[in-house]
Order: sequence, then structure tokens, then C-alpha cells
Amino acid sequence: MRCTIDDREKIQRVLEHPDVFKWMADDYANLGDVSRAVEVFLTSPKSIYVLMPVEGLVRIFIARSTTTYEGHGFAIPEIRGAQATTNGIIDGLQWMFKNTEAKKIFAFIPDDNKRAIRFAHKVGYKTEGVLTKSLVRDGKLYDQILVGVTKEEFSEWVQH
Repeated sequence: MRCTIDDREKIQRVLEHPDVFKWMADDYANLGDVSRAVEVFLTSPKSIYVLMPVEGLVRIFIARSTTTYEGHGFAIPEIRGAQATTNGIIDGLQWMFKNTEAKKIFAFIPDDNKRAIRFAHKVGYKTEGVLTKSLVRDGKLYDQILVGVTKEEFSEWVQH
């Protein structure tokens, strides 16, 4: 499940999709940054890209400490809302907690991306805080919602 440099094009296709990029980028990012970032992350021992069996879905986990990872899921619009996409995100979390030292996975989600916030809650994340006025998109400041899940919380969530 862990990606290699050979998966770069599949990952870039998802991340560079206009409806994906607009949610992951701020006023300081451009599409050229995506290809550079993908290459850096794919070759870094501190980051893990997990390709899902669902075409158009990518999970990215970046180590922030030995046991804490920042995690993001990106899906092209055509597969959003599909049960296979939900299962793919859950499978990615399960893979991380089983195959790494991860004890905590978190993400910052722009507060105007209500769909992503609802989805994070749907797959076991809990809201943990707000980073106020921390993202600039189209010249406007947005808050970012901090969501997270521990290995224990996720295990309990999966059991229910």
C-alpha cells in the first residue's frame, strides 16, 4: 500500500485535479508546487503516501514526530461520497496504525470545507480545536479546523 516514486503520476493526477487542488492550496501555492512536493514526500522517510484500490483516491501521512502524523485524504469529485471511497480512507487509517508507530493522526481542514469536516467525523476523527485566521485563499482569511484521532479512539470507533 505504501507508494514509491513509480506512483508519482497517479498521485499527481489526483492532487492536480482542479477540484482537489482548490481545497488543498492557499494563495501561496501553485500547481508547479504539487509535482515538487510529491517528489519530495515520496523520497522522504518522514512521509507516507498510501494509494487506495479506488482509482482517484490518495492518502498522505507526514510524520510530525515519532508517533504523530498529519494525514490527508484527497479524492476526485467523481468518487466522493461512494462507499468505496469511505472504506478506502478507513483502510488507510487502519494501515497506518497497524504498520507504523503512529499513535495519533491529525489534519487541519479549512472551515469553509464543510463536506471535508463532516467526512472526517464520519471516519472517526474528532474536532480538537481551531487555528484562527490561518489560511489565505482568494485574498480571504479562513480558520482551520483541527481534527484528530488516536489509535485507541480509532480502534473503539471501528468496533462500533
